[in-house]
Amino acid sequence: MTLSPVINDKHIFIRETQRIDEQNEIAYGYYYTNLSEAESIARQTLVDASALMYQQGMAAANRIIGICLIDKNELDEAEVFLQKAYILFRHTNNIRGEILVATNLGNVEISRNNLVGAKRYFTYALTLSEEINDTEAKGRALCGLGGVAEREEDLRQALSSYLRSLDCFQKCGVKVSQALLYNNIGLIYRRFSDYSSALEYYFKAVEIYHDTMHKSIAADLLTKIGSVYSVTGEYEKAMESFFKGLSLKKEFNLNNSIPSSLHHIALVYCKLHENEKALEYFFQALHMIEEMESEISGLSISGRAAILSGIANCYLQLKDYPKAIAYVKAGLEIAEKFNHKRHIPHLMLVAACTYNQMEMPQEALEYIQQGLHVAEEIQNKFIQAGLHQEAVFCFKKLKNSEKALEYYEKFYLLEKEVFNHEHERKIQKLTIAMEMREVLAAQETLKKRTEELEREVVQKNKELHTQALHLIQRKDRLNTVREQVKSLSPEANDTIVKVLAKINDVSRSEDEWKMFEEQFEYFHPEFIACISTKFPHLSVTEVKICCLLKVQLTTKDIANLLCLSKRTIDTHRHNIRKKLHLCPETKLEIFLNSICSS
Repeated sequence: MTLSPVINDKHIFIRETQRIDEQNEIAYGYYYTNLSEAESIARQTLVDASALMYQQGMAAANRIIGICLIDKNELDEAEVFLQKAYILFRHTNNIRGEILVATNLGNVEISRNNLVGAKRYFTYALTLSEEINDTEAKGRALCGLGGVAEREEDLRQALSSYLRSLDCFQKCGVKVSQALLYNNIGLIYRRFSDYSSALEYYFKAVEIYHDTMHKSIAADLLTKIGSVYSVTGEYEKAMESFFKGLSLKKEFNLNNSIPSSLHHIALVYCKLHENEKALEYFFQALHMIEEMESEISGLSISGRAAILSGIANCYLQLKDYPKAIAYVKAGLEIAEKFNHKRHIPHLMLVAACTYNQMEMPQEALEYIQQGLHVAEEIQNKFIQAGLHQEAVFCFKKLKNSEKALEYYEKFYLLEKEVFNHEHERKIQKLTIAMEMREVLAAQETLKKRTEELEREVVQKNKELHTQALHLIQRKDRLNTVREQVKSLSPEANDTIVKVLAKINDVSRSEDEWKMFEEQFEYFHPEFIACISTKFPHLSVTEVKICCLLKVQLTTKDIANLLCLSKRTIDTHRHNIRKKLHLCPETKLEIFLNSICSS
């Protein structure tokens, strides 16, 4: 360890670097619960680490600030901090740090929709993680590559990457990352129209998020589950999921996402032709969005236009035509003002239907022509077909048979094209889904075999753990005998001194460790050689501690076995983490179990 130019005392320098490492761990802990606090702590830690010229601490703090800025969508500033972190990790030969930052930079490029750049970063991270056999880092890189493939509409590749990523996180036991993957996989299956598989993965994600107290994310997932049930026509189950999600959102004051749940509930009531009920929930959603107008985002504005469209449609079904037209105009005003073109054709269609039912075909045609112009621009053939159909009704009322026939032919061709396209799409999705089921079946077989091997390893570790405890008990008994011998006489004679010396020799004997090492080598034949080769800076004692951690001994038990204090073992653990270049979020025990496995 190179001392800081400002601190020449080794012990003070070590204590200060430990404090900085702890501060980075605290900052990262806040990242999931309080983004502002995480960034604030990381920025102060960066100042402290810079004053000390402690590069590992500077690198970790820069990275934490960077990922906080990604979540705040301040991408340019995030990239600056992440690039600094990357240079520092590379300078200190911290490969794991490099992998983490490469993955974070990939996320920056995804947010910018620069898929080529994102793919380059994620592929680099994957290559490095495979080189050092870091399963968790490999999982993150594969998840990123899945996200790139999904945005490129290569759903087959996206699903394959997500499934491989899930397998990595299952091996590492990282529950929150597993939940994220279950969510992503569920979304892909939904896009394949494989709704049963989508629900299976969504429910797995909800279960983990509930268990890990990430209930706000569970609430959003319940909304997705409700949407799937709504598509499959299982409206009772859809309502149950929507209301559960709504309840969680209210419980945790997730006001920004409550209008979405209210909107979904209203849409189900529309499908059930309960228009009065639908209006009740549409208006609740609308009022909430209007109350949050000062904080409103582009997405919320888009949602507002969709809600106004739904209200207009309800009034159309209830034959309250003036209100239907009023809400269509309100929706069009917002959609046109903020250039949300996907809502405009649907609003125009509602207006055309309303004017047709009011026996005002000329006014209906005005909306049809405007709607067709936008629908063709955004290539929404489903709405184009609906508008052409309304045009047929208009020209019939105007007794213009020639125009009615012209629009009917266009409507027929569009409807046929939409039907054929949907039919081909469904066949393609089913084919891919069947192929993926075969892949999953093969993976399941491999998983079962892996689980069998893992159970064998667990049993081996139990045996080693038991043997280590026996050694500890033996030392404890020797210590007891030593104390008893000491108490025999206040004036120790030569015989007692010799007996105590012999007990001390036996207690400190390397024979016991050699016995344990032989058994450990038998169960984990390559671990000691592997970790010593990969991390040559580890001392003999640190290698011993790594072995004992691998068989799940506690710090107290390790201290007893090695005749050291608990505080000394804690210091060794901290030094081991530094020499292994572990970041705050990586648990030492999990890392030791993931590398050099036999």
